[in-house]
Amino acid sequence: MALFLRALLASVALLNLVPSAWAQEPPKTRKQHDHLKRQVGSETPAYEAYAVRFATARDCPLANLVKGADPGRKIDLAMTLWVLKKPGGRTILVDAGFYREELLKNYGVTDFTRPDKALERLGIKPDEVTDVILTHMHSDHVDGADLFPKAQIWIQKEEYAHYVEKTGRPGGGLPGSEPEYIRALVRLNSLGAFIWLMETPGRFYRE
Repeated sequence: MALFLRALLASVALLNLVPSAWAQEPPKTRKQHDHLKRQVGSETPAYEAYAVRFATARDCPLANLVKGADPGRKIDLAMTLWVLKKPGGRTILVDAGFYREELLKNYGVTDFTRPDKALERLGIKPDEVTDVILTHMHSDHVDGADLFPKAQIWIQKEEYAHYVEKTGRPGGGLPGSEPEYIRALVRLNSLGAFIWLMETPGRFYRE
């Protein structure tokens, strides 16, 4: 967990220097990316990190989360948002959870608090969230993005395009067949809320 937080906080340091021109055209080469890292330097800003639980998924098969786990073993899974808060500065969410009725039914969660309301435990109002980093386009990670009206949305361009144009369209991929959370992200993008990130290894659209 400590390694995860250090890597996450280091990546957040990049947010302080990303040029606005990259909102539509992120760095394409490793050389450009390394140049940005040199601009940031070795100083990592001091952020407070919180895990905010907003729901519980009961009897979740552990094998869905851990490769090779006992297929008969189940756990109660804490559904959480990560909050990175710089005193006097940015308030950043890593993923946005979900809240639409259809998804609540699909996931069958209990102890649910809408993500924007869950942040009130930390004294954070929805319009105080400055950035939302969407790690990937699964609905339980991105559905709540439109709950934070002033946030800049950070996402991999290829990941977004794949879900909007292909995976997110059931019924033969016809436009208009997207679920509401996909349409909400398209609206946010049309309003200029998105900044595109470089594609990185991990859990993303090719799965």
